[in-house]
Amino acid sequence: MAKRLGELLVEAGLVSAQAIEKALQHQKVVGHRLGDCLVELNLVSEPALLRLLAGTLGTRYVTADKMAKARIAPEVLDLVPVRMAEAHHVLPLTADFERKALSVVMAEPQNAALLKELAEVTGLPEVVAYVGSRAAIATAIRKHYYSDAAAFSPAAAPAVERPIASPLPSKREGPTGTATVEAVAVPG
Repeated sequence: MAKRLGELLVEAGLVSAQAIEKALQHQKVVGHRLGDCLVELNLVSEPALLRLLAGTLGTRYVTADKMAKARIAPEVLDLVPVRMAEAHHVLPLTADFERKALSVVMAEPQNAALLKELAEVTGLPEVVAYVGSRAAIATAIRKHYYSDAAAFSPAAAPAVERPIASPLPSKREGPTGTATVEAVAVPG
C-alpha cells in the first residue's frame, strides 16, 4: 500500500487525525498494530476497517457469518497445515487444481511473504487472498479443522465480529462441485 493506514482512514472519513494520534500513543504502550489499536479503543469498527483494507488491496472482506456458513472440502483444508493456519490467521477456502489456484481468507492479505509460502506449501502458485478478522478466522479454524460445530455460537465465540448487513461475499457450489466464493466489488 502506498498510503499508510492512518491516512487512508482519515481520507475515508472513518476516523479523525486526533483519533489516529490517540491510537498511535496506545500503540506505543501495547505494541499492537495501528488498526488493532483503533478497534481496541473503539475509534473504528473492525468491519469498517477491514472493508477499507479490502478495498485498498483490491480484494474482498469475508465476514464471520460467511466463514461460519462456508463448506470447505477436506482436501482443501489438507493443503494448509493447521499449525500454519493458526499461526498466520489464514483459512483456505477453495482450490482449483486445474488452474493451480488457491483462495484463502487472511488477517493480513498484504503479506507477500506469507502468500509466497502458501503457494510453496500447497503447490498452487496462484493464491487469491480475501480479508477477514483474526477472531473470525481463529473461530473458523476451530470449526473447519477441528470439526467444532459450536465454534460460531454466541457462547463459544463472543469476540467474533457481528457483521453489518452486507452482500459480501456469498458462497455457493461451483460448477465442478468445488466451493467458490463470489462477491461484489467493495466500494473504495
